[in-house]
Amino acid sequence: MAVLIVVPIATLMALIGYRLLTGQIRTTGLLLDNVGAFSPSRLQMLLSTTFGAGFYLFASLRGGNAGTDLPGTLPTLLAFLGGSHALYLTQKWFTLRPGKEAHK
Repeated sequence: MAVLIVVPIATLMALIGYRLLTGQIRTTGLLLDNVGAFSPSRLQMLLSTTFGAGFYLFASLRGGNAGTDLPGTLPTLLAFLGGSHALYLTQKWFTLRPGKEAHK
């Protein structure tokens, strides 16, 4: 029954991978801030979101009912992603806080 989850997700991953490799999905500027400089906070968000998605995928495949049900809320994943987003938003607040001119 794991096929019910694996096949659609594998198909989606293959489609996204193909479009990334052929340039149909543009990634230029993905890790750059508003002034065109490398942004470590964007890299952190990308890596943590990718890790979180993979963690949830593996949790759904090894979960109960032979992988046919999606797992509920995972407290570890929720805390990890919440902390990651909080760090990102804190950095953005210090960069763009009121009274400080935004980068253009």
